[in-house]
Amino acid sequence: MAKVYRFRSSKYLLCEPYRELERQTIYFSSPEQLNDPMEGFRDIVWCGDNIVWANLLKHYAFCLHQAYLFFKIMGQDERLGSEHILTLGRWDDLPTPQLSELFDETWKKSHDDLCLAEFCDRMATQKRKVRRDELLFYLRYIHLEVFSRIQQVWVEHGLAPEEELTQLVSEFRKLKPTASKVFELVIQAEAEIESSSEVMFFASHQVSEGQRLSHEYHFRDAFSETLKRNQKFLLLDFPQYYVDQLDKLLWPEWYAACFSKSFHSPSMWSHYGDGHKGVCLIYDTSESTIGGSLDICQLTSRQFNSGGPSKEHQEYSPMHLSDISYSARPVTIDFFMNIGVLPLPVLMNFWFTDDGGSISRCATHLVTDSGEDSWRERHWADFKSDITTKSKDWEYEQESRLILHGLLDLALDKRRRTLSYKFESLIGIIFGIRTSDESKVRIIDIVQRKCLENDRTDFGFFQAYYSPKHQDIRKFRLEVF
Repeated sequence: MAKVYRFRSSKYLLCEPYRELERQTIYFSSPEQLNDPMEGFRDIVWCGDNIVWANLLKHYAFCLHQAYLFFKIMGQDERLGSEHILTLGRWDDLPTPQLSELFDETWKKSHDDLCLAEFCDRMATQKRKVRRDELLFYLRYIHLEVFSRIQQVWVEHGLAPEEELTQLVSEFRKLKPTASKVFELVIQAEAEIESSSEVMFFASHQVSEGQRLSHEYHFRDAFSETLKRNQKFLLLDFPQYYVDQLDKLLWPEWYAACFSKSFHSPSMWSHYGDGHKGVCLIYDTSESTIGGSLDICQLTSRQFNSGGPSKEHQEYSPMHLSDISYSARPVTIDFFMNIGVLPLPVLMNFWFTDDGGSISRCATHLVTDSGEDSWRERHWADFKSDITTKSKDWEYEQESRLILHGLLDLALDKRRRTLSYKFESLIGIIFGIRTSDESKVRIIDIVQRKCLENDRTDFGFFQAYYSPKHQDIRKFRLEVF
């Protein structure tokens, strides 16, 4: 059996609403809550034929249309955000025939008026590997045009007043960069970037960032007065939110509880042990063929009752600890080849098939004999590798993590990300150099009661100290009961 260490603030162990020690709970954080701002970042590229590019643009128009519908329903009563971008939605599954008709008209106008087929053909011919900021540049460039056609269709059907946002949309259009400006930036980029394949990416990033800040500057007064927050979301912020949400089509949302193989690092105590005022929990792991694990109480099934709440079944089962590997840069991920959260029929119909029934070459991995099975096996292996890799800057942490992901649900709320462990797994606690006596006494009291309840005499309390000889943190045992 191997030991792993988890640094915690005394607040999380003792205080409401957490009380992690009393409740024997471990909280699983979202990537945004973890220490590394690059956590969850993926180097995604978009490269495909005209079928998948057309479906991506149609998907964008669909998500914008649905966000506009939310705006019409909610107005300013509720704030629009990423949860109102329905990346998993389907344009053949809208609640009413009228909404289907509205979207079909919007897409046809956008597709024809903006010559989107020509854009898709060009992207397919050039076989460009488009990265996130370049994709964002293209979407920002067409965004207001698509949005104005959504408005136009709604006005024509008598569902929106003709003057709604019209003036502001017109003003925003004036701020678009000219083609000459784009090529000027390309020339600048060529002087700064050795790889010609990255030139347009770098230039488009400059354009899109400049355009965004220009909008913010020119309409700073309108944002606080005429242009309320939800109009700003639709007119300005939507493309960025949309691109960020595309990750959800690749793999399910995931959450991690972080441990370390060592308690010696002063930096770890400083960052995660509340500036040495917290503690370090010592867990004993069970060994298996795939490494260490902890018994965690997890959801195993859910029984749905008609007309009543669903009943959840939970039980303790081993959860594998995954060691983090440290790499210089993230692995590049092909977006169109890694859409993995959709059922196969939906994936084929909405991403890999055009209106005439032709199938994209990007679907080769799904339509060959036994292709789907082997692809999904590789896909989930890549998922695990992706969420257990960090940059070399974090190598000193010696991290292992428990990973939770929403297979029964795409996202998990905080309650369902707080899971309990068996008390027998917790074998000791190290107090930090600056942990208060009050916190120590409260922690000892809780553990003593639990030891009596579980007939245990083997629990260890330790005090951390700085060792000049080793130039790191060491511990000595405390005899408290």
